[in-house]
Amino acid sequence: MDKVSKYKTDTFGLTHFSCPVIQKYGFTNHYDRPSKVCLNGKFFSAYFLNYISSLFQTGAKDRTAAPIIAYTHFNTGHTPYGSRIRNVDMSLPDFLLQMAFIPNTLTILMADHGHTRTGYGQTLEGRHELFSPSLFMILPYNAAKMLGKDRVAALVENQRRLFTTADIHRALMSLDNKTRSKSHDPNLAGIFAMLPANRTCADLPLMPLSRCKCEGQEQHVADDAPKQKWLAEFALGQLNNLIQEQYLKGNKYMQN
Repeated sequence: MDKVSKYKTDTFGLTHFSCPVIQKYGFTNHYDRPSKVCLNGKFFSAYFLNYISSLFQTGAKDRTAAPIIAYTHFNTGHTPYGSRIRNVDMSLPDFLLQMAFIPNTLTILMADHGHTRTGYGQTLEGRHELFSPSLFMILPYNAAKMLGKDRVAALVENQRRLFTTADIHRALMSLDNKTRSKSHDPNLAGIFAMLPANRTCADLPLMPLSRCKCEGQEQHVADDAPKQKWLAEFALGQLNNLIQEQYLKGNKYMQN
């Protein structure tokens, strides 16, 4: 384990541990295959979860330790069958329970997107789920006290309001900024500030093909809306190219 120090340091953690484990299966990454990645009888992801919880537990016991921020991204669910996600079923509950008992630590568990890897992801329902990823936080009493009543109240209320990962980013960036940390402006403090109750997808910088999770929101998109116009222009261009190519080749259907 990395030594928890009172000085600011950066570490890759177990990142490079991935290489020899995955190479054991003859691959350079674990996208799509195999159905499970194990080492010494444990699933691959369990090592990372244990590392994180151990790191924070050690830091909590050391009064000279500097604040710790850690980010870990799993690709366990990236298989075409959607079944490998079960590999975390044993280790994830234990990890969450351990993090809940570390008093000064805010834990955020989120998906980067919804389901994509099976046929369901291509359906209308699946495409909407793609843009509605799961998210929850563990906020122990001491951590809530450190954030303060206003920011905790905002977190509670924002559970029922629309936001994106950009709002989470702004919140995290405000923690080390005296001006932002006291701000009630969501443009500065993200989800640590009260988000507008009437916010819709039209107020957010979404990608053109995004599906809004607000019921009925997409029905109000104008036919000439910029976010949709480019797609129509692209489709029309492709059709024109095909017609032109067919004409130049003297296709028999065109000759008739």
